[in-house]
Amino acid sequence: MRSQACMRLSALAFILLFVPALAYAALININTADSALLQTLPGIGPSKATAIIDYRTQHGPFAQIQDIQNVSGIGPATFANIQALITVGDSSSPSNGSGGSATTTTVTTSPSTPGGSAGTYVPPPSALILDIGTDRVATLEVPIPFSAVVKTKGGAPDPTAEVLWSFGDGSSATGRRVEKTYHHAGTYLVVARARDDEVVAQADITLTARPTTIAITSVSADGITIENRGTERLDLSGWRLLSSTGTFRFPDGTLLLPESRVLFSWAVMNLPVSLAVTLVFPDGMTAVQYPSLLPPTPVAPTQLPPPLASSQEEQTVDYPSGYDEATPAITRTNAPANAGQAIGAPTPANGLAGVGASASVPRDPIPTTRSPRSLLAFMHSGWALGLLGAIALAGGAIMIL
Repeated sequence: MRSQACMRLSALAFILLFVPALAYAALININTADSALLQTLPGIGPSKATAIIDYRTQHGPFAQIQDIQNVSGIGPATFANIQALITVGDSSSPSNGSGGSATTTTVTTSPSTPGGSAGTYVPPPSALILDIGTDRVATLEVPIPFSAVVKTKGGAPDPTAEVLWSFGDGSSATGRRVEKTYHHAGTYLVVARARDDEVVAQADITLTARPTTIAITSVSADGITIENRGTERLDLSGWRLLSSTGTFRFPDGTLLLPESRVLFSWAVMNLPVSLAVTLVFPDGMTAVQYPSLLPPTPVAPTQLPPPLASSQEEQTVDYPSGYDEATPAITRTNAPANAGQAIGAPTPANGLAGVGASASVPRDPIPTTRSPRSLLAFMHSGWALGLLGAIALAGGAIMIL
C-alpha cells in the first residue's frame, strides 16, 4: 500500500511539472522561428513568413505578440487565429519551438512615466515615409490646413515621430495637423520634416497663394448673391457676413464652384433684410463690401464756348450791369434744354447773341464807360458815323458864317 501511494505521488508530480512545459514548448517563438516553422501557423504562407522575418530584421525583435500586426499583410483577423499559438519568448523559455537550443529574448521596458505607469519599449524605425499631399492653391487671408502622415518602412503608422513645418515665408509650426494664413500673393515651397530618434524623413509641396476672386453681385429682398470669379473652388468655411441687422457665419464645408453664383437667402441666414453688407475672412479682414465704398469718379469741368467772332472782324458783346464780361451769358441760364444749341453771331438789331429761338439776353443801355474793345466797336458802328457827320456839318456852317 505504501509503495502504491508513492507511485501515485510521483505520477502526479510528473504531470504538474512536465505537462505545462510541453504545452509551452508547442508555442512558436515569432522572434526566432524560421520560415518553415512560421508557415505551420494558420493563415501564414511563404510571403507572410518572409515578411515577418524581414520586419524583425529591420526593426528588431517583437516586444509583444500584438506587434506582429505591424507586419504588412497581417491584420486583426489573422492575429486572432494565431495569438494562442505564438510567443515572443522570455528568459525561462526551454525551447525555440524548432527542437533546437533555447534562445532568450529580453523585453526591456522604458522608465516609469510621471504618472507611475511603465510603457513597453519600441525600437526606433530604420526608415520613415512622410506624406503631406500634393501641390495646392490657396486664397490670401484664408487659413489653410496642412496634415502629415508618418509611417515606418513596413507601412505601419509611427505615432511617436515629430513633424516640423516650414511654410516658405519665414514662418513655421510643429504638429501632425497645422494651419497657415498667407497675407501676400506668391508661390511658396512648403517643407515638412518627420523625426523619430535619429531617423528623419522630408517632403515638400508647392503652394500658390492668390488674391480672393469673390464678389457680391447683388443684395435684394431674396438674399445676397455671391460670385466666385476664379478657376478654383472657393472654400467659405468660417467666413462671415456682417450687416446692420446681424452676423452670419458660413458653416464648415461651404464651397463655391469655379465661375459660379449662389444666392444665400435671408431666411436661411436667419437675418433681416439689409441693403449694406460686408463679407469678411475667417481672420476678420474685410474681403468685399456691398455697395462698394470706392470714391466717385471725378467729373470733367464744363468747357467754355469759344469767343464770338464774325468772318470779317472780332465782335464784342455788351452785357448788362452786374454780369461778368468774361463769362458768356449761356452759362448763367437755367434752361439746360438750350445749353447744347449753337450760339449765333450778334444781330444788328440788338448787338447780342441769340440762344436758340426761345432764349435771349436783355438789351443794355449804352454804357457810360467802355473798355477799349467796346470803344473800338462803337467807332465802327452806325452811331459813330452819324455823330462824325453831324460834327462835320456843324464845323462847315461855322466856317461859312
